[in-house]
Amino acid sequence: MQLPDRLNDNYGLPATLDNGTPISWTSDKNTAIRIDNSTTAVVICNLAEQTVKLTADAGSGNTKEFTVTVERLTKIEKGNSVYEFTADKLTYKDFNSGILSIGNLYNLTVDPSLTEFTVTLKSIYFRERDSSSGEWLTVEQFHSKMLEFANSFIRERMYGFKNLMNKSNITMEDLKQVFDGVIEDEHYFNSNFGEFITYADFMGTSLSPQQKTEKIKKGLDKNRKMEALAFGLLESASWDEILSKAIAVNKVAYQQVANEDKTSHTYIYEITKEDTALGYAYKFKANVKHNPTKPWYENSDRWKNSHTNLPNSASPNIGLRGDKMAGIIEGYLEINAGAGHKNYRGTFTEDRPDNFTFTGQTDGEDPHGNPIPVENITAIITDNKDGTLTLTITSGGSGTYTLNFEGESLSLH
Repeated sequence: MQLPDRLNDNYGLPATLDNGTPISWTSDKNTAIRIDNSTTAVVICNLAEQTVKLTADAGSGNTKEFTVTVERLTKIEKGNSVYEFTADKLTYKDFNSGILSIGNLYNLTVDPSLTEFTVTLKSIYFRERDSSSGEWLTVEQFHSKMLEFANSFIRERMYGFKNLMNKSNITMEDLKQVFDGVIEDEHYFNSNFGEFITYADFMGTSLSPQQKTEKIKKGLDKNRKMEALAFGLLESASWDEILSKAIAVNKVAYQQVANEDKTSHTYIYEITKEDTALGYAYKFKANVKHNPTKPWYENSDRWKNSHTNLPNSASPNIGLRGDKMAGIIEGYLEINAGAGHKNYRGTFTEDRPDNFTFTGQTDGEDPHGNPIPVENITAIITDNKDGTLTLTITSGGSGTYTLNFEGESLSLH
């Protein structure tokens, strides 16, 4: 009785000896080859070759060992996504109707434990929305292109605001050119102009075109003031001054993202193979490993406690995330308690190393866009530097909770 020296797919093992004596099989590494249904060697390839010892036992001390090499995995397909592996590269592609739409190419270093790998993003596939083909760009080229798109959008929008302010009669068609068709949504219209004119009044006949235009301009001017203050400018700043500041801020922000993308990240990964209705299929998941040398908010993706969301659970589900942009740590605190769900957005202030105060508030709307009272919250966050945070709510609620790091999954740009 012989077995192949190398395997890269499932293999049917002999069930009996030539004389009919039944054989039982065992594997010394079930993560590489496991025995299903007594005689199916389920071969689970990984990111490096593995050596497995299979033992055939015919009873009465009659055993025989076979050393088999499980070959390195080269590809996993998952829906519209494909992972391709070489010894030192990982390519992650996503297809739409059979056409490659986005993709990432990483340099890959696999830990000998076959539970972790480190990747460095080297190239990003970019395709224009209406094009059937694209190109692989460096990280810098990709983010430079994204910055161009962002600045073009802002430029067109602010020039549109300026043009509206110069019109003597503003119509819905004029607004649609600046806000796109979404301005015809009553809720969206009222969120922008409702303080001065409602959607019903603008579309109705009770006001003259001149009165409607005057009220729309008041809404536009309020928007200008808010944009100016948001960018740290004087309330009197012009649209051109706001545009110049926005472009400068975007440049810094996109460079920061590009630098982060070029940083190496270590992932904890798992490759499994499961029996499905369509046959055996690979499953692959990879999540960023917690890095204790980084501040908690630089460990992406989020932090959460381990409670399940049960209607009568005594402890709420809690999620926390923070990101530092332009020197400010912003983020959210999400609390699910039974049927209640509250999402507080705000800022984090570092009181001393590894200790932060979060000050946030709800946005004043329910999931259907209806106004509800704004609620405030304050919480103290302590980074324990071991993949956990201690969260203590000091106002707007109460309780102390331990949050665990939940690493961001390997994803596409």
